[in-house]
Amino acid sequence: MLAQRYIELARTPISPEAKTGTDVRYSAEFEAIEDELAKSVSLHAQDVDWNKVRENSETLLGSHSKDLRATLWLTWSLYQAEGLPGLEAGCAALATLCDTWWEQLHPTKSRTRIAALNWFAPRLEQALGSLNNITDSQREQLKQVQQHIQALAELLEQHFAEQAPDLSTALRTLKQLLQEAPAKPPAATAETAAQITPIRPDLPTNITSKTVITDQRQAHKALRALQEQSRPLCQWWLHANSGDIKALRLNRCLAWLTLDSLPGHDAEGQTSLRGVPADKLNQYRERLQQGQHSGLLADLEASLGKSPFWLDGQYMVWQCLQGMQLNAAAEEITQQLAALLQRLPGLEKLRFFDGSPFADQQTQDWINQQVLCSRASQDVPTLPIGESTSSTAWDDGLHAALLTLRESGFAEAISQLAASTREQTAGRDRCHWQLAQARLCLHARQHSLAQAQLEALYQQLQQQGLDQWEPQLMTEVVACLYQCCDLQANTAELQNRKRELYQVLCHLDLERALQLDGS
Repeated sequence: MLAQRYIELARTPISPEAKTGTDVRYSAEFEAIEDELAKSVSLHAQDVDWNKVRENSETLLGSHSKDLRATLWLTWSLYQAEGLPGLEAGCAALATLCDTWWEQLHPTKSRTRIAALNWFAPRLEQALGSLNNITDSQREQLKQVQQHIQALAELLEQHFAEQAPDLSTALRTLKQLLQEAPAKPPAATAETAAQITPIRPDLPTNITSKTVITDQRQAHKALRALQEQSRPLCQWWLHANSGDIKALRLNRCLAWLTLDSLPGHDAEGQTSLRGVPADKLNQYRERLQQGQHSGLLADLEASLGKSPFWLDGQYMVWQCLQGMQLNAAAEEITQQLAALLQRLPGLEKLRFFDGSPFADQQTQDWINQQVLCSRASQDVPTLPIGESTSSTAWDDGLHAALLTLRESGFAEAISQLAASTREQTAGRDRCHWQLAQARLCLHARQHSLAQAQLEALYQQLQQQGLDQWEPQLMTEVVACLYQCCDLQANTAELQNRKRELYQVLCHLDLERALQLDGS
């Protein structure tokens, strides 16, 4: 009997000396299970190998640790592989494990145990909610599931009180299923088998010109299908022509297409997202040091398609392209990433669930010196409205500083502009040079520095009455200050400041105010 096998697995101690074994959080089997389960919740959802989850969970429970998380994963993998009989066996193992080893069970922290059970509870509800037309044989299996879940619920309430994971919905569903009249088994064998088929995410299907999309779910499914279908195309392009810009462009377009906001994170910038496994990351770094640029590029692109927030990988791709002297392709990487970072400011400061950064210090230096400047150096600074479009000394100085920013970094670029500012003797010219410094700070995403410079310049113009004599200059300062506030975190103080600046800008130049409001 399947259930009896897993009851024995849960009940048998690991060893006479350490009956519940040790914490296996950082074991190879544990990490392999986590990596496998992560496939179903990644941006590009993939099939989970439930047999692999089952085998690794059994190994942990039988040889290493009586671990609650491994038992929950085992239960769900059994359901995915065996249907209702698997769910019965898994619930039997779960109830036995908790009843036998609760005081010594791993993990030891109550918070971690509750989190693991809260992961399982909605999945159990989903599995039970999919059942109907129950046969007599299934009824007996459901009775066993009910007994195990009831025993587990009572144990959890005893130990966790009001914090106990909620299993009441699952128990109500079980009660309703058992109250239904049994279905006639002969005529419904195939149908019943289909009804208890384990729940899996819808697999992407091919999208054709005849496909009709009628709701958001279908739209999401169609996008996933496009993402899946693009992978072999991108890989083929890269193998046929290393550094093919079409492949680089398409991979990033589809990976970042739906990213409209930063992923959820705590105050320290830590998210629940998983990055590239450490062993794979080490292999990538070794291959990069060995100069295996072409082969590494294809593998990096495959990983980046599944890990859109892994910015270190973007830097490694850029290094590969530089190593192959494919400058146009390298420029494509910086342009695409610059657009993403402009859309999601602060993304490079976030971290994965284990504390590893989206972008380490080397990658952040590259972002500041190459990526952000790749776009900045192409921007033409806005000229004061109403003045000649002929180039001025401060405009030329800003253009030169943007090139320095790209080649040598922010410190040297701002030093270059500051030196020119100190050379000015006329107050008006000095103000224009100070505005150029603030614009450089904005290009380099040094928003707090830009705001400090602009606020000081704004007060200076007001105190000296230059807002009346130099309305174009004042307009530029206010507009830049408004944009600077808009680019920073959305606090109440900044919102109030933006409203004040907008009113001033409406008075100075209504057309410019409307342009900013529309953007």
